[in-house]
Amino acid sequence: MRLHIPLLLGITAFNVIILSFILFYAERNQISWSPLFIISVAVIIRILFVFKQPELSDDIYRYLLDGIQLISGNNPYSLPPDSIKVYDKHIYNILKKVNHPDLITIYPPAAQILFGISAFFSKTIISIKFILVVIDIFTCIIIIKILKNINIPSWKSILYAWHPLPVIEIAGSGHIDSSVIFFLSLTLFIIFSKKSDEILIENSKMVFSGITFGCSFMTKLFPIILLPFLLIVLNKKNRIFFISGFIFITVFLFLLFFPDIINIFKTLAVYLNNWEFSNYGFILLKDSLSSGTLARLILLIIFVFISCIMFVLFLRRKNLNIRIFQYMYWLIFMYLLLNPTLHPWYVLSLVFLLPFYTKPEGLVFSWVVFLSYYIQIEYFLTGKWIEIKLFSAMIWLSPIVTFIIIKIITFTINLTKKSFSENNP
Repeated sequence: MRLHIPLLLGITAFNVIILSFILFYAERNQISWSPLFIISVAVIIRILFVFKQPELSDDIYRYLLDGIQLISGNNPYSLPPDSIKVYDKHIYNILKKVNHPDLITIYPPAAQILFGISAFFSKTIISIKFILVVIDIFTCIIIIKILKNINIPSWKSILYAWHPLPVIEIAGSGHIDSSVIFFLSLTLFIIFSKKSDEILIENSKMVFSGITFGCSFMTKLFPIILLPFLLIVLNKKNRIFFISGFIFITVFLFLLFFPDIINIFKTLAVYLNNWEFSNYGFILLKDSLSSGTLARLILLIIFVFISCIMFVLFLRRKNLNIRIFQYMYWLIFMYLLLNPTLHPWYVLSLVFLLPFYTKPEGLVFSWVVFLSYYIQIEYFLTGKWIEIKLFSAMIWLSPIVTFIIIKIITFTINLTKKSFSENNP
């Protein structure tokens, strides 16, 4: 592991630099890569990691245990892992690798169904990783379709399809975020697909888009922050059908696991009140105020305030169908910076938006977040989870500094052009 982390950082840095060079070249010269070529490369680089044991995260063992519980007829929300009676040696070995075994699972119902499907085919982590990678490949295909619908060159899909973060976090570690992004991409594809002349078909599409967004929300809860922006893009009639689909699937999935699912809120409360990682802004506030609770509250207030301002600005904009990707990008960007917990796989949602709204700070953020894995060196050597503040500062400050530098450069260039034009009429 001491050798793996520096190697990981070097390879991923090289990959992101290559993507940046392709981006720089392609925006000045026409690239005619076919979707088949882009998807083929995406498949190949993911296959390299599917059959490897996850080394950077152990979340997948919780996924597998939840799935096994589900197909065995047990509600995964009923008991924490350390209270489950296990008689099977294979399941016992899985249980030993589950983190926080004293807590009931935090993953919502749509995620549980996916875990159950994976466990039905095979009670191994490879089964889960394989399904998540297949889903991720479909996401890459949908990204290309959306780009075509909004008149953006399809080659930009490589910013997600070939990016090292989805490869490492989905094919390598098997994170459920693959499913979150897939359902979100499907929602956007339906919203931005060609309108049908048949009213029934159009209404059905809007209901289905609400269902897919509900599935994204019920896989991980954070996509709910995007809901107001999606609703504004739709007209009043479509909005009603979208909300109907969203409410239907949310309530339906919740009731499938009722009443034990109520226990998820206990674990969610523990997460919201105690979890923290790699967010230097939170660390500074916490150390200054000597209160983690107050620091969390301040960050939440700041995020809500920024979200409200963005929403008001969004309402006043024209061409909302294109602008929505810009606002979703900045909303998720701020969510990541203001979330006390900042694991690398959280940034996948930002990488998903890079093909639609490409910014340098997003590319920087998508690589520098890998620095948080340096904590693994100490953890595997000593068994102690000790956060390195220097790396937390680099992760948090790098995208902010990049944003500021780009703004200064842009301002200077525009000022120079204006001065030149005034002096040379």
